Amino acid sequence: MAGEIGWRGKLLGILPTMYSHAALEHQTALSELRQTFGEETVLPPISRTTVFEKCVRAGQTILEYPGAAVHAAEFRSLAALAMKAR
Repeated sequence: MAGEIGWRGKLLGILPTMYSHAALEHQTALSELRQTFGEETVLPPISRTTVFEKCVRAGQTILEYPGAAVHAAEFRSLAALAMKAR
């Protein structure tokens, strides 16, 4: 398919989203993903939060929104991984 559309990129990995560190089911699923696909393939998860909706209402990004530092750090980490993979 990549050849059909002229895409020359590559997949960075599997990005778990809506992740809750407190949920045992999420911890188990993340562990199973890592066992199945390898540590290097499964990216650090993006946490489940209501901050995203608040950002949209405020017309701000996760990087701009006050009180979103923890979640902004997750996205900065993801961006750093993507840039490193280039």
